[in-house]
Amino acid sequence: MLDGAHLIKLLIACRRLGIPVVIPSVVLDELKWNHKQGIEKAISEIDLQKAKLAKRGVKKVFPNVDIDEECAAYAIHLDNVIEENSILIKEYPNVSAQELVTAAYDNKKPFKDSGEGHKDYLIFKTVVDLIEEHNDDIIFVTANHKDFCAKDKGLHPDLSSQVPEGHSVTVTPSPFHFYKDSLAGELEKLGSPKDPEKIVASIRDGSFIGFNLTDDLENVLIEQVCEEGPDLDEISAPLNDTHATQLGVLEVGEIEVSTLDDDLLNIDVYGRLDVELHGFMDKSDYYSAQDFEIEGVYVDDGDWNDWVVSAYVSKEPRFFLSVVFNQKNESIQSASVELSLDDQEF
Repeated sequence: MLDGAHLIKLLIACRRLGIPVVIPSVVLDELKWNHKQGIEKAISEIDLQKAKLAKRGVKKVFPNVDIDEECAAYAIHLDNVIEENSILIKEYPNVSAQELVTAAYDNKKPFKDSGEGHKDYLIFKTVVDLIEEHNDDIIFVTANHKDFCAKDKGLHPDLSSQVPEGHSVTVTPSPFHFYKDSLAGELEKLGSPKDPEKIVASIRDGSFIGFNLTDDLENVLIEQVCEEGPDLDEISAPLNDTHATQLGVLEVGEIEVSTLDDDLLNIDVYGRLDVELHGFMDKSDYYSAQDFEIEGVYVDDGDWNDWVVSAYVSKEPRFFLSVVFNQKNESIQSASVELSLDDQEF
């Protein structure tokens, strides 16, 4: 929905710093397609549960979802976000079908060995077109390191060779990293909140209205980790398709407060969680694993289906919670959380 705290912070900072934000049309179309697929998947899951309820004699009628209507509403939502944040939309590059096929046969990035990658090719062609059109450097925000980057996560040589001479394309893996590494420091030069230490102290002692560590922190983390459903597979190995079922705050470390915009604060909270993660593991992998490979994994259904076992594992990841706080309304406008088992990640 383009409403996560990391993206909101990026858009506000770029607007205040005069940095144009561009979304390629191919990415915009992919957003709309993924939205439709997400709705269809959720509906299929609901239909399965409705069938189970029907077998138990539940006669309640559940409302149907009009997919076309929801997709039309989403398109309007995207248009509003684009307009409100002065985002530029770059049309599809002028690439022929023959060029796409020939590039795929060359077996160079961003194409995969299988020949897939035409959308990624169009995205990078858009990047090159932007450089040529504006005679400027590009910061390329993408989590798709596999297809665009070399092992050091910099731009792959197959692609850097296409960058016009005298210009650069800097890859950054997410809105979170771009804001933290490139925007936060510049934004602070435009102004910081009065007495940030006092705000931090009031958050810690529970007197800050709208967000404090006594009443609000755990609720926000539960919503972000357990209900919003971020990708937890990186911290749940060897389990896959994981979701968090229990969560507790073990410790709260550093808290940072800065100004985003008029009436908007950025509140960053670092700490550590205790999380129970439920997921699945291929039966062949589970039964062939060495003891140390499945240490801490507890199976609650060894015959979930013909292919996987259902299991759970407890982890204690570090968390980084980013909050966009509306001072005028004394409420959280948006929040995003990052989790990592690597102490150096944040």
